[in-house]
Amino acid sequence: MVAKDPELRTTEKGKTIARVLVAADEISKAGQKIDPSENKWHVALFFGDRAKEVAGELKKSMIVSLAGEHQVRTFKDKSTGEDREVSELVSPKVEIRSLEIKGTV
Repeated sequence: MVAKDPELRTTEKGKTIARVLVAADEISKAGQKIDPSENKWHVALFFGDRAKEVAGELKKSMIVSLAGEHQVRTFKDKSTGEDREVSELVSPKVEIRSLEIKGTV
């Protein structure tokens, strides 16, 4: 599920990037199912024209399926100074499973 509306930005070099936070309820790697409670939150990154398309198509609470290259990146949290990890899918394929936006308005 898309956890919040995509963030679209342009780098200093003029490249367009969309960042989409998703909550996973089912994860598989190399055909093996993984417990999503071990790593529920993932970031999907899109670049160029695809980034603009995704930012226009996806909205918070949409149900989607993502498949792509998975990487885990470590970074230092600016506010706490602690090392943190983020799970990223780079340029994944997207299938919108439900256009229904769940929740209350």
